[in-house]
Amino acid sequence: MQISPNSSGRGDARLDAEELADAQGRREHKKDAVRRALRSAALRLVEERGLHEATVEDITEAAGVSKRTFFNYFSCKEDALVGPGRELGEHIADELARRPAEESTLQALHAVLRGVVAAAERSPGRLADWATRIQLVQTYPDVLVPRQLAAFADLERSIIAGVVRRTGAEDVVDAPQVDGATRLFPAVAAAAAVAMLRVAFNRWRQQGNRTPLPALVDRAFDELAGLIADPAPRPRPRRPPSRASRSGTPRSGTPRSGTPRSGSSSSVGRG
Repeated sequence: MQISPNSSGRGDARLDAEELADAQGRREHKKDAVRRALRSAALRLVEERGLHEATVEDITEAAGVSKRTFFNYFSCKEDALVGPGRELGEHIADELARRPAEESTLQALHAVLRGVVAAAERSPGRLADWATRIQLVQTYPDVLVPRQLAAFADLERSIIAGVVRRTGAEDVVDAPQVDGATRLFPAVAAAAAVAMLRVAFNRWRQQGNRTPLPALVDRAFDELAGLIADPAPRPRPRRPPSRASRSGTPRSGTPRSGTPRSGSSSSVGRG
């Protein structure tokens, strides 16, 4: 791209940078669209035909791309069925950076995740993909659960990076001199965020997709806030009396009322 000179004889580097950013944004948008199309095709075909019957060739034909393009995005068919992991995490991390500085990390995560699920609700196709993904993971747990856990791990790592960027923390992995609470905070916050998403989507699916997802995210964060605010252990419920105590049967080693102990005067044989 040629930079046109301005009145001072210098190229307008700022304009060139903006154009480059726009071009990069368009490329990323196109890549995201291809990735979503491949995921949707894979989820739909596996739901219709079964995990072993649907092939990569079927998926690429349905999405209108080549096998080579498929393997630019996914290592295998199963990877297209789980997630999204890293790309969703990067989106959450970017949105965290845009939240007001006066918000706590928990408040910022709540707002960002609420926005994520609200956007999913506005896209019926994306929402259907989430529902199908949950169903398929439950149908083929031996194959898909390990890959879904790996996708969650990618999601957590990206959110950790976003929390570190927002809070200004040092590299939490390679900073053993930092106290334990500070070192663990970004990882704990990211794990909580992933747990909130999992709980909200699983409950949404269990309830037949009736409860709005943003409301479920709100309830999940309310529960988390209550747990943090009330860490004291609750009193244990009293155990009901055993059958032996209710029937009057003495415990082992305890004589029944009126029964003499061995060695007492009343236990001496009568003549």
